[in-house]
Amino acid sequence: MTPARKTVSLVCAIAAAAAVAGAVIARRAHRAAAAAAAQRNQAETAGVLEATRTALEGLERGLEIEVKGAASIPQLKAALADGVDAVTILDRFDSEDWWAPFRARGAALITAGKTLAARTDKGDRHMPLPDVPMLERARTAGVASGVLVGDNALIVAVVPVGRAYRGDSIYLVLAMPLAAQDLQKAAGTPVMLSDGTRPISVAGSASQQSALSRLVGRESEGRASDPESMWLALSTSVGPKLWLWVLHPVQAGASN
Repeated sequence: MTPARKTVSLVCAIAAAAAVAGAVIARRAHRAAAAAAAQRNQAETAGVLEATRTALEGLERGLEIEVKGAASIPQLKAALADGVDAVTILDRFDSEDWWAPFRARGAALITAGKTLAARTDKGDRHMPLPDVPMLERARTAGVASGVLVGDNALIVAVVPVGRAYRGDSIYLVLAMPLAAQDLQKAAGTPVMLSDGTRPISVAGSASQQSALSRLVGRESEGRASDPESMWLALSTSVGPKLWLWVLHPVQAGASN
């Protein structure tokens, strides 16, 4: 091989090596950029989920204030002190002016594991009972709240109001429907409430609702993304057999 050819071969080899090295560097840079984008997407969506949970907690605190106000009504306290039965008290809820501010709410008088009388919201014929842990929180803290599933999702707040003739504590419960639209309005993101088998309430555009509805049954995974990586969805438990999903648009090309 002539010196000139040796020089050309050496230059080509160097160029090829440089090209290979450049490609490796480019791939590494692309992977690093994709990983950074994925971290940003996760952090942003987690922030959206937290904001939505905060909005839900605000609704719960608001109903706690209402049920404490209802329990302090003198006429209700007098009826309970006089031993008026629960059914008669709930009948008064429908007719007495002192209950007018709370008439839009479902209401019940209960003991642990038993409904004494219930006045349900028109949109939910079955008011689920608060579980024992919620009643215990109400007994120790004076009030408690949470989200339960009946025919629909309900925010319930409970406060102890006295004792039955057998000595069991009596609790007043107020309930209000929880719709995904309420949370979407507060947090500004597509939302779904699911019981793990069906979408109970979904809010967002038609395509967003469709995407969220397809995630039912994947609650235990905690997250999902579309094949094109255009959105990321996260879920969290917000009550017994009830999950909250949020869907957030993300940077395309990230390794979600």
